[in-house]
Amino acid sequence: MRGSRSQECDFSVANYTKCVGETAKNLVMMFQYAKESQAILFFDEADALLSRRVTNMSNSTDVSVNQTRSVLLVLINDYDDLILFASNFITNYDPAFIRRILAHVKFELPDEESRCKLWRMYIPRKMPTDADVKKLAAAYSGISGSDISNAILRAYPQIMQLWYKSQQRRWKNGEKELQVMDNIRYVLGGRKGRDTPTAASR
Repeated sequence: MRGSRSQECDFSVANYTKCVGETAKNLVMMFQYAKESQAILFFDEADALLSRRVTNMSNSTDVSVNQTRSVLLVLINDYDDLILFASNFITNYDPAFIRRILAHVKFELPDEESRCKLWRMYIPRKMPTDADVKKLAAAYSGISGSDISNAILRAYPQIMQLWYKSQQRRWKNGEKELQVMDNIRYVLGGRKGRDTPTAASR
């Protein structure tokens, strides 16, 4: 769709209200804005909005949830442009929404080649490590790009702390050459590096 804009729909904003029923009104305004600007709507973590309706309603919140689902069904029916939904829990979708989604695209977890690219992309170039991304990609299957990103983020402070301590020891011993450590393989791969303590804090 040439010239179309993308409009990401943040459910936390649409649902930010002090009054029961305001979420549906926010959705109406969101769709109206998208229609006027000819935007492509993108709902991330869409199961928050497209989950099954409440069958045994016991309070005003349950009524509001069902009202929101019903309004969204009408809005989807009347919207002529493209709407994208992303979710890890499509099994939670209400069947009424499933019927209105014309195409489903399943994204599989990255294969070994893709994991290798992801490790290489997420490990900062300036990080002091000689980690072998090919070995990491081969050793850990069944993980997503988010898992790899989180592993790097969690390991980075520990890596830098270990690297700094290793350099202090080298400086005290009069070593002039600063060597690149391999402790990232311990933090990410479960293998002990040259300068890694026996028990690392996590």
